[in-house]
Amino acid sequence: PAWGIALLLLVVTSPAEEIFWRGVVQRSLMRKLPPFQGFFLAALCYAGVHLCTLNLPLVLAAFMAGVFWGGLYIAQKSLVPVIISHALWSVTVFLIFPFG
Repeated sequence: PAWGIALLLLVVTSPAEEIFWRGVVQRSLMRKLPPFQGFFLAALCYAGVHLCTLNLPLVLAAFMAGVFWGGLYIAQKSLVPVIISHALWSVTVFLIFPFG
């Protein structure tokens, strides 16, 4: 089962989340708002969807990850490094250091 979860995180979940959050949400917000505001709001929204977990460390980690991945997307102008980073993070968090 752990390999199945890892494969799902690597192949489906991380790419889908990054295409949506950075490729659609962040890019759209940065076009409609001053770029920094759009970038920051996208990170807040990304963290916000994690509120349903009621896990404050996870929400804070999601915000920091959203800031990091958003900045990486701006710097690299590509989703590829962001997807790779997100996939590595997800596997680490969910399989190696799972939150309580």
